[in-house]
Amino acid sequence: MSYMQSKKMCTIFITCIDVAISEEQLVQYFSSCGTVAACKLCGDTNHPKRFAFIEYTAPIEADKALSLNGSNLGFYSIQ
Repeated sequence: MSYMQSKKMCTIFITCIDVAISEEQLVQYFSSCGTVAACKLCGDTNHPKRFAFIEYTAPIEADKALSLNGSNLGFYSIQ
């Protein structure tokens, strides 16, 4: 498996992130599933919903994080 394939298997995409949520809060929230290697919060701060990429150190941690789909973080349920 190449480095890029491995990295893709460890990265999850999150949508519907409340504008009040910071990268630090995302890292703290998703750390319950494993070691967060990187977090990139994207989107317009004037838009009520943003998106993020969360990278874990192992694919099993990323799989565990998928179980948080639909949980409340801020005002919205993340997807």
